[in-house]
Amino acid sequence: MNEIYFKGLKIFEFDDDSAIQIIGSNNYLIRIILDVYCKIFSGYRFSDLDIEAMNGYYPEVRENGKILKKNDIIVIRLSETEDILDELTTKKGSTLMEYLLSLNIELSINEVIEKVDKSLIELSICIDNLIEEKLATTDIFVKTEINEINLDKIIKNFIDINFANAVEERIPLWLLEDSQVVDLFINIIELILEEGKKTRVIIDRLDSKMEVREYEKLVRILFELTEKYSNFGIWIIPSSEKGVFVDYRIFNNTYIVNEDIIKLGDFDITYESICRNYPDNNVPKKCEVLCSLLQKLPFHTKGKQYLPTKETIITLIFLKLLGEESIGEIKKINLSKLEYNFLASFN
Repeated sequence: MNEIYFKGLKIFEFDDDSAIQIIGSNNYLIRIILDVYCKIFSGYRFSDLDIEAMNGYYPEVRENGKILKKNDIIVIRLSETEDILDELTTKKGSTLMEYLLSLNIELSINEVIEKVDKSLIELSICIDNLIEEKLATTDIFVKTEINEINLDKIIKNFIDINFANAVEERIPLWLLEDSQVVDLFINIIELILEEGKKTRVIIDRLDSKMEVREYEKLVRILFELTEKYSNFGIWIIPSSEKGVFVDYRIFNNTYIVNEDIIKLGDFDITYESICRNYPDNNVPKKCEVLCSLLQKLPFHTKGKQYLPTKETIITLIFLKLLGEESIGEIKKINLSKLEYNFLASFN
């Protein structure tokens, strides 16, 4: 079990085995959860002002009681399309850069670096000889020196990474289509995962910034990678019901963050409870309950106006099971008497 502490208090408890989904209208709490998690694993240095605002406590992420630190997990937060593009550049800490540096263990890379090292030594000797010829003094000499040659320095100083299409035409990153960006990112992420480092990708309200089809593709494939790699996990934080990952496999690891935090449990047990409390023999299908509780329930507010649909009834039954007795105004259209009476009882 993992826990996040803020201002000395536990604000979030979660299972972080593979994929979790955090949905709700309490944007402040969701933001604090994400910021604390990301800042800790990015190595953010909390200032005195930060600590003062947090009542003198450092925020913490704990796993089974152990306080986690920067290097324990690689965390990639994607809030904009530009965040994915940044992961495809050679800046420090990017996914692409981490993969390139991992190539340092390859024998062929080491052989080339040794050749570069030898060539630079020869260059150094040549420079020394030329300088010695030009200097008037015979008491002191200038001697050049070659510092450690490694792949990191070579990539940063001498190599530009470019992307090209099928006919070898170079294309700047910002002109790539969303589908191309997603494909590149997924492929490089998988290369990183093969190295075995514990990695988490946070998909933070990206559904409002990308084409829906590409967003859904990104989430689906990353979710599939969590089942393939034990060291990989994703956090899905949608901005609206359209961005919710509707899948039975993530139901019991979905957290609804509104006034309180609700963790959805076993789907089959939940479905049976909904059916037992349904006011009509025309009980909902499993897919209707799944969609209602993942897409409608998280965005429930007491002041909202509800249409008299099965989705509304399913949501209200679940809320009633949680002890909530009132939800808001309901319109009366196309309902059986039993269904309408059930809805009316909430008002």
